[in-house]
Amino acid sequence: MKLMRAIILLATCLLAAGGRAEAQTNKISLERTACFGTCPVYKLTVYSDGKVEYEGKEYVKEKGPRTSRISEKNFLRLMKKVEGIGFFRLNDRYEGRITDLPTRITTVTKGDVSKTVRNYYGGPKGLHDLEQLIDEVTNSAQWTGVHPDTDALIKR
Repeated sequence: MKLMRAIILLATCLLAAGGRAEAQTNKISLERTACFGTCPVYKLTVYSDGKVEYEGKEYVKEKGPRTSRISEKNFLRLMKKVEGIGFFRLNDRYEGRITDLPTRITTVTKGDVSKTVRNYYGGPKGLHDLEQLIDEVTNSAQWTGVHPDTDALIKR
């Protein structure tokens, strides 16, 4: 009987520790800041349940808050990209000796831990790809008027 209790206690402890170690991604956000010109200024937040929140600020087709949803498959694509680029091991900032660019601020919350990466200039290709993927899967162009692959204006 004591052996059975010890096994159950050990199994419970292992399961509890494993649950904390493998925390799921709760949300992913991307914010694009202003430049000296007409760069779109907005923020997107994607939640694990598929909810998308958008807040358009300047030089976008739709100003103010908007919401939509993405599929579980698309949220999994985002999570896979976050893991694939080692997001939590990236530098907190990427900057360069250049002016007039918008900053892309990406935040990933996994369990109780959040990491924010500010990418002004010189961030790794994988980070740029994640930024583009967030815009793509949320269909941000419907609100911004900017196509995420080219950053070219679609319409205003």
